[in-house]
Parts: sequence; C-alpha cells; structure tokens
Amino acid sequence: MFFFPFQTKIIEEGEIFVPVVKLELKTIKGFWPFEMLLDSGADVTTLSLNSLASYFPDFQKDSATKTVIGGIEGKGVVAYPYTLLARIEKIDFKMRCYFIESNVDSLLGRLDFWSLFSISFNNKKKQTSLELI
Repeated sequence: MFFFPFQTKIIEEGEIFVPVVKLELKTIKGFWPFEMLLDSGADVTTLSLNSLASYFPDFQKDSATKTVIGGIEGKGVVAYPYTLLARIEKIDFKMRCYFIESNVDSLLGRLDFWSLFSISFNNKKKQTSLELI
C-alpha cells in the first residue's frame, strides 16, 4: 500500500485538499520524479506538450496521430498519444497518456492507472492511498 499526503490549495472560496501522487516517469535522464493530480474526472493522463515532451526522447509530435480530447465545458484540446513507463516505488507499469497543447498541471487519469490500483481518498487522514490490485 502506498500513501500520499494531500496538498492544499487556496481558492477564492477557501482552502481545498489536492490529491497528488508522486511517481517516477522514464525520461531522457532515467526515472525522474513527477507529482501529478489524481483526477477521478479525467478519462486519460495528460502532460503539457510545451513544457514536458522534450524529456521523452522517443515521443514524436506526429500530425497523423494528432487528436482532440475533451475537457471542461466540452472545449477540446489538441493532443498526441504516448505510452509512459512509470514507477511507484518498485512497481513498474505502462500507462497510455496524451501530451496536450496546454500549460496546465499534469493529470493522472483513469485509463490504465485505475485498473492497476485500488484508490482511496481519506479526508480524515488527509491522504490518498493506492493498493496494487
């Protein structure tokens, strides 16, 4: 079982908890630590094309694979598919994702990740827990 303390964020209405998972992704520098928002509303994992794609040397921005994925209010964002090699502690796994033409924070979506882990949000302990299925 893996535990990740909630982070906090201040919005206009007050302070909210943010379920962030720390994992490592295989990059040009080997496995490198990343923090990603665990988003139960996101179908897929997304990373910023502009700020992160260069860390993944085998990623190719290919117009043949270019697609548009949905978002809030039905507004789409241009996206390019990729398969990440990820690690949480000593557990390695592959995860399909999209590099998106946006500078938003990285989101850890349901595709692939949620079929590997049972996920619990514990508001009393202010932490997210992952249990390998």
